[in-house]
Amino acid sequence: LPRTYDVDRLVADLQILRDVKSAPQPGPYHAGEWTGIALHSMVGKDSVFPSAAGMARYEDTENLKRTPYFKEILDELDCPKEVVRILFLPPGGYIKDHFDFHTSFQFGLLRLHIPVITDPNVAFVIDGERMDWKAGELWYGDFSKVHSVKNDSQIVRIHIVIDVQINDFLLSLFPPDFIAKRRAEGISMTQEPMPASATELRRFACD
Repeated sequence: LPRTYDVDRLVADLQILRDVKSAPQPGPYHAGEWTGIALHSMVGKDSVFPSAAGMARYEDTENLKRTPYFKEILDELDCPKEVVRILFLPPGGYIKDHFDFHTSFQFGLLRLHIPVITDPNVAFVIDGERMDWKAGELWYGDFSKVHSVKNDSQIVRIHIVIDVQINDFLLSLFPPDFIAKRRAEGISMTQEPMPASATELRRFACD
């Protein structure tokens, strides 16, 4: 996508969080070596669980408040953010084939990546195609397709992973012909919350 970021500033903000313990990611397709730090999450908790349905709002975590460049980047992406994570995969780490069916235009949630530290020997494959994503670039990937990552390098591979809802700003980052094809298949756009009084909401009370 048409955004690039200063790698030195990305790494500098990463260093600010060096005292934060990264937490294992969920899923049966890795051995626990894939870990993360939350920048934005439901009610701002230090949780790296991927975006899921819930009644609470997504908010900045204390980690994001400490990292001015990360916050600047997220604020400039003028679309609703759900979970935003810094994800770490150490040398030898392997995230096996899996797919995240809910990350698609039809479901209204896209997953963006900003590589911070990477290496040509990291095999990142989506739908059978090996990706070549450089540090500081902003990428969209169709993670509803089968994908995997194997770190055959000697460095820790670090990406910022951003779950976003779809609005007009987000669509403007993509080539028009690409969006035209997605519209033909169906796009779920984010909607502004509808105002409702406590009296109105009581109509929907349930156990």
